[in-house]
Amino acid sequence: MRKAKLGLIGCGGIARHSHLPAIGELAKRGALDFVAVCDVDKNRAKEIGEQFGVPYYIDAEEMMEKHKDIDVIDNCTGDYTHHSIAKLAAEHKMHPITEKPMALTLPCCDVMIDACRKNGVHFEVAENYFRMPVDRIIIKMIKEGLIGDVMRVYMIDPVDEDDPVGAGRDPVHQDRQPPGHPPHLHHLHGGADGDPHRLLRHPVGRQDLDLPLGRGPAVAPH
Repeated sequence: MRKAKLGLIGCGGIARHSHLPAIGELAKRGALDFVAVCDVDKNRAKEIGEQFGVPYYIDAEEMMEKHKDIDVIDNCTGDYTHHSIAKLAAEHKMHPITEKPMALTLPCCDVMIDACRKNGVHFEVAENYFRMPVDRIIIKMIKEGLIGDVMRVYMIDPVDEDDPVGAGRDPVHQDRQPPGHPPHLHHLHGGADGDPHRLLRHPVGRQDLDLPLGRGPAVAPH
């Protein structure tokens, strides 16, 4: 089986602490070919390129033009460039993986989806938390009506002060806790059974994000 060839765009924190370690390990094991990296900051691109022994670029289109054999573009750029990078990758017949959030607006999401459909490439958004056991249980409980209609979601996410990715999160949305701090709760408020305070609890870390979602299906943001 031919190994997938991967190019990475965006050499910042999420790439360094989450994507590159996995890419490097998979490349080392012969599971994929790491082809090239790109970042608007030449020094950062050069650092990562030399670290992993791959060519580096400061222009995404130049990287794609010079490495037409790339199969997958791992997009770790800022949120505001997700749609343009994904569209560019699709137009080069490369499959884009885009960090979350998918894009800043629904029209931007449509640009990405339409470009991938038009060019016959696959598209993935990281992170797909619906694949995780806890989230699958929550979805199952909602679908089976165990907590009634979801009226409000409190999103709580574990963060360790020693975690460089977590430490970089927006402090408005992330209430950080010191290592060893006792876990808090994940609440889904339901009211269909007449009890508006009924809770689904899951012990995790700490992030309280209060979103009034009406009476439709609820999706907790990540």
